[in-house]
Amino acid sequence: MDELKLNRFRKRSGELVLEEFSHCEVPAGCGGAVLRWNRKDTPATFDYSLLCESGKPDVAIDGRRPERHRVTVAPGPHVFAFTLTTRGRANVILSMRGTHRPTMLLLSTPGMLMSAWGERADWTGVEEDDAGFTPMVLGTAVSSMKKSWSYGSLVRAGAAPVAPATKGVGKQRLVVRFRFALTPNGLVFGEGT
Repeated sequence: MDELKLNRFRKRSGELVLEEFSHCEVPAGCGGAVLRWNRKDTPATFDYSLLCESGKPDVAIDGRRPERHRVTVAPGPHVFAFTLTTRGRANVILSMRGTHRPTMLLLSTPGMLMSAWGERADWTGVEEDDAGFTPMVLGTAVSSMKKSWSYGSLVRAGAAPVAPATKGVGKQRLVVRFRFALTPNGLVFGEGT
């Protein structure tokens, strides 16, 4: 009789990944998760959060400006870039979280984001060189960032405020780039992507 039992969690596939599709919670405390098998080479959807000390960022992902904070990316290398006009030091916090793959999570930490002061001809593309950009360093969460409803959850998840290594002079444009790749194993970041 034991060989007739169904054990659906024993299923394995080198082509598929098991991911959370949806979930429910009810006041009684019980609930559940809806799981689904998905191909590793399918695009993934991410929500991103970006908190900036000052200024409104102009965001681009692979050279295209997203309409909302939820984006879908195909497997392979990508660039998340933004620019803002600010005075002096600019602290930022960035997070990217997979909507159906919650284990896919990237948070801003020192050295992950690259920044440069001044105008750049094309700062959004994957093919663009990062020459002239320097790694951002540990910053300070200022009061304007702490007032955001998402600040607490970002910090609890491990995101750190980061800032350019050098201070801007007067009102200047800051360009920030972040390279990442969607792989079968999740999100990876860095120059080698």
